[in-house]
Amino acid sequence: MSNVEARESMRGALKAIPDLGKLLLRLTRDPRVPRRNKLIFGGIAAYLLLPIDFIPDWIPGIGQVDDIALVALALDAMVNRVGKEVLAEHWDGDDQMLENIRGILGTITKFVPEAVKSRIFWDDDEDTPEIGGPESPPDAAKVAAPE
Repeated sequence: MSNVEARESMRGALKAIPDLGKLLLRLTRDPRVPRRNKLIFGGIAAYLLLPIDFIPDWIPGIGQVDDIALVALALDAMVNRVGKEVLAEHWDGDDQMLENIRGILGTITKFVPEAVKSRIFWDDDEDTPEIGGPESPPDAAKVAAPE
């Protein structure tokens, strides 16, 4: 990538920041976005504001790694784990830029261990009961009929 291309790419990314902010705000208000995703996003935003860190920021080079990983997970929860139609409805920017953002987040979160991601995200949210929610009734086909 040449210097000119790199500068243009950086300009495009900087122009997308307000659109990304609006997208995140709109997604937090959208009832179609799972509450768990909103809680992950809010919790990580709160963590970033607190003065404590998993890895202290004063350690050169690796002090910001936990912050970057957590920000990527929070954004991933809001951008890559909701339906494309919901994203398209709330995104004001260039469609290609949104795809670039989604790709970058996917790449960054690949470096987060699966054990961490599995504790944060469920693979299929629809089949996972809410904590404290009612138990699903037994499948009628599996219940033996009395003879």
